[in-house]
Amino acid sequence: MRLIISWQIRNSLFRAKAANNLIRDVPKTSPGLEPPGRLGLHRLGCFLSITEIRMSARSFSSLRRDEWDNFVLISGGSFLGSWAVLRARTLVGTVSIFEFFIRRESGDPQKIGQCAIAPARGNVIFLDRIHLKPDQRHLWDLCFKLIVQRFGAAVYYYGSHWNHEDRCELGAIPGFVTQIVSDKQFHIDLIDLHDWDGFPAYRRDISENVRRDYRKAQHTSARLETRFGLTALRDVFPLVTLRAEVMHKHRVRFSSFVDYFVHAVKLAIFGSNAFITTVRIKTKCYSAFFGIQSGSRLYYISGGTTKNRSGFGSYLLLTLIENWFVRHPNGKLVMGAVSGPAAPNGYAGGSTYWNKLRVKPVSAVQFQLDVKVE
Repeated sequence: MRLIISWQIRNSLFRAKAANNLIRDVPKTSPGLEPPGRLGLHRLGCFLSITEIRMSARSFSSLRRDEWDNFVLISGGSFLGSWAVLRARTLVGTVSIFEFFIRRESGDPQKIGQCAIAPARGNVIFLDRIHLKPDQRHLWDLCFKLIVQRFGAAVYYYGSHWNHEDRCELGAIPGFVTQIVSDKQFHIDLIDLHDWDGFPAYRRDISENVRRDYRKAQHTSARLETRFGLTALRDVFPLVTLRAEVMHKHRVRFSSFVDYFVHAVKLAIFGSNAFITTVRIKTKCYSAFFGIQSGSRLYYISGGTTKNRSGFGSYLLLTLIENWFVRHPNGKLVMGAVSGPAAPNGYAGGSTYWNKLRVKPVSAVQFQLDVKVE
């Protein structure tokens, strides 16, 4: 099924919000309207260029894994939008893939975006966002409307607690009534390596307490080990044991059996992009880190450190950060979601320890939208 929105953009800088208002201003009985499946803007002859957005469905067999994943990385999407997640989701339900193209007055159509949708029992779930090229993000709401036109009335689930994305205003959708069911207000903490000129500069900038712990651990017989994919299954048990200790300390309900299963499944899904790094002295594990690599981003999924006076937790994290500086000098370590919007300047709550590591807050988006036929 193909849906097309046509509109005119003044000097190619006409924003999506203005386009929404213009769509609402066009009478349904105006002459020259597009046939069903097209939304047109008319009486704008003074504008200089015309752009057309087209959405096309793609089959899994027609796409390559690297083609999909490379576009996700270009758009700034998280690991939850990766091909590995799409393939895993097909084991429990249908997944539909769509691409978005623009066509100007001259030239061939150019791909500007893509998304994967999991429809299920009146729900439409994005995996995990609409991936748009950075210079086309102002077209987000028009792309979202095309998805609504395709799937109709449903509850739409968009984003995740890993979705680093600026918020966009969604205007009225012709023929539908919308209501926000849930709109989570949170931000994501990350360490942006681009802010420092190498690891030595970063280490000088972090808390002295963290540096001291790092030095103490260096003078022990501790060793770091990293295993990837299913070879890391042997490290899931010590990881879960450490996490159980931390959860018990904070009086949080915790099932070691469920936690073990969840981490084992993640290793199976993400393969060599998932890993567990541990700090051990002889056979005893003192600290563990479960991470997922996605391009130049390293995601901290979970971890734990047993009580010790040797600074093994800081030693593990700083070693990972140092290695990431070597591989991706302009990369990012994504540490997780924190409730509350991102502050315009400085750090805004969450973990004091993350603050010592010089994390910074960035915007994040996750919402549910109930869409009904007008």
